[in-house]
Amino acid sequence: VRDRFQVITEHPAQQIIAEDAGLGFERTEGVIVIQVFTQRGRTDEAKAALYRAIHDALAAIGVASEDVFIGYVENGPQDWSFGFGRAQYVTGELGVPALG
Repeated sequence: VRDRFQVITEHPAQQIIAEDAGLGFERTEGVIVIQVFTQRGRTDEAKAALYRAIHDALAAIGVASEDVFIGYVENGPQDWSFGFGRAQYVTGELGVPALG
C-alpha cells in the first residue's frame, strides 16, 4: 500500500523556539521537532513505543535526548482529503487503513 506522506522542512536555528516546558532542561540549537499526524485509535503503549523508537534512532546518530521533541496529532477518516475536494475515506473511494 502506498500510504506514506512526509514533509521535511529545515529551519535556521533562530527560526525555531522550543523552550523547556517545565521539565528543567534546556534544548540546544540542534532541536528536532517531529509532528506525527495520523488517524486515531492507537494505544498509549503503541505511542510510547513510537516515541522511544524515534528517540533511539536519533540518539544513535548523535542527537541529544533533550533535542527530540515529538507532537502526536490524531484525527478521523472524515478529516482527510487526498484531492479533488472529496473526503475519500467517507465517500468510499478509499478504504480506511487498519491500524497496525
